[in-house]
Amino acid sequence: MRRQAPHEQVAVVVWLGYDTPEGVDAASARSDRARPGARDLARLTHQLPAAARITLVGHSYGSVVIGQAAPAARADDIVVVGSPGLDAAVEADLRTGATVWAARAPGDPIRFAPPVRIAGWGHGAAPTSSSFGARSFAVGDIRGHSSYFTPGSESLSNIARIVRGRPDEVTGPTPRTPRPETTVTMPVASVAAAPKGAI
Repeated sequence: MRRQAPHEQVAVVVWLGYDTPEGVDAASARSDRARPGARDLARLTHQLPAAARITLVGHSYGSVVIGQAAPAARADDIVVVGSPGLDAAVEADLRTGATVWAARAPGDPIRFAPPVRIAGWGHGAAPTSSSFGARSFAVGDIRGHSSYFTPGSESLSNIARIVRGRPDEVTGPTPRTPRPETTVTMPVASVAAAPKGAI
């Protein structure tokens, strides 16, 4: 953000106020740990300066926390990357006035998360799916699950543009080249705030 706009006033709050899952386990497939964190996150947003423009940025299970917090949180934008879902089928289920953005890098194994929510298991639709309704943005040449905040990447640059309130400068994802149709048989087996007057 400093590189894009060195004279703008922007504060970044790195927040981890809940007991995170230890990895890909039963806890990560449910939202039990996200709910207490969501309440605290929503409360935090209302303690920030009234003039601040607030963007919530969540990675992986952190996006589940944001999904739970969205109805009560104060936010102008919500950005999720590498998300298993927001406990919602469509953007409207979040009951937020914030603009929702989502991105997933090629090769991110989170793509294997089932897009369902049944009896408390799963986190709903992938926010990057066209049917969900979030706005997509490009991540550039990063790959995998943990590179979204790589300095100099298109992913981080786009997140900074969103935080700064510059949606028209956000680059969209490159359309993927369709693969030849094949048949395969397989066995079933983090918050940023900027003063509104500064942008």
